[in-house]
Amino acid sequence: LCGTKQPSSTKLSVEEDLDIDVNANTWANRCIDSQKNVLCVIGLFDGSEGHANLENDIENLRVVQKKVVEEQAKQPGSTRFRFMWIDATCQKRFTKTIGVELSALPAVYVYHPHKYLGQKMIMGYDSNNIDRLLKQIIIRKGRGFAPVGNDKSLALEDIDCSSLPERAALPQATDDDDADLDDMLAEIRAEEERERQQRQLEEEEEKKQRNKDKKNEKKKKTKKKKKKKKKVKDEL
Repeated sequence: LCGTKQPSSTKLSVEEDLDIDVNANTWANRCIDSQKNVLCVIGLFDGSEGHANLENDIENLRVVQKKVVEEQAKQPGSTRFRFMWIDATCQKRFTKTIGVELSALPAVYVYHPHKYLGQKMIMGYDSNNIDRLLKQIIIRKGRGFAPVGNDKSLALEDIDCSSLPERAALPQATDDDDADLDDMLAEIRAEEERERQQRQLEEEEEKKQRNKDKKNEKKKKTKKKKKKKKKVKDEL
């Protein structure tokens, strides 16, 4: 990054805040309407509620953002980068237009909004590779960028992402549901206890029958021996 050094604040503006994803209402302000020397660094993430890696994905982008903002403050005449992220699994049309597959998320796409040119990061997603990509863009002065869409095809859709079928929230449990579940569990436990008692009775009956059979078998053997002895005695 080159230019005359001038002290400047490194505090992020609202337009650079990464806490909230860019949507149809904020897209123009965050990227399209930026100055001509500004390139949009767009993180493409899975913004599904509860997605385990989302915070980590945002943090990787934030690390590079902080570093770049500090450098830009010292060199105001250089190429400017503005950072943002998009819920790519919700904004599927946009993601497809710029040539990024959902299976490749998380990803980064650098877009020149005034020339309709862009470049996606082909390296693995982490802060080091994002930083390396931006440095390469500066060194190569935009060589490697490819034409992509226009204002209409790259406009974000006005979508309530939470209403998407694949993101439909599970019904919230109520007190009645909890009561029904408790009753069902109690009935299951009662049935298991009845079955246990029944098995115990059957085992006891089987044990009694085996003991009875053994006694009868012993009596038969004893009776048979007595008959045999009597026969031998009679022969003598």
